[in-house]
Amino acid sequence: MNEIREQYKAIVLEACRIAVKGGFMSVAYEDFVIDNIDAIVDSLTDAEFDYLLRHGKIPAREITNDEEYNRILGWNESAFSAIQKGNMETFEVERMQSYTGTIENLKNEYKSREWDF
Repeated sequence: MNEIREQYKAIVLEACRIAVKGGFMSVAYEDFVIDNIDAIVDSLTDAEFDYLLRHGKIPAREITNDEEYNRILGWNESAFSAIQKGNMETFEVERMQSYTGTIENLKNEYKSREWDF
């Protein structure tokens, strides 16, 4: 399965390069993909990666531990940073905001289960 993941990442990166050259994607969005594709794809379970291949989307899952929380927090901070830098097309910003909104909801749900003693 690792070989397929590596091929997938290579295809996505090549598609980004082509989209930028054709004017269909901003360099800023391409930079976000380049900076984060390894962490995102490599952290998916086999079932989640299969879902990604079949549907073109990463399924949202419940955050179940602090390690996942910290990893997700890092992705979200990276996405917020990419939005703040600007230079993205409107549809790219909207996509990123949808992405960050979903992650914020998952983070908040996880943190709401913590108890103070």
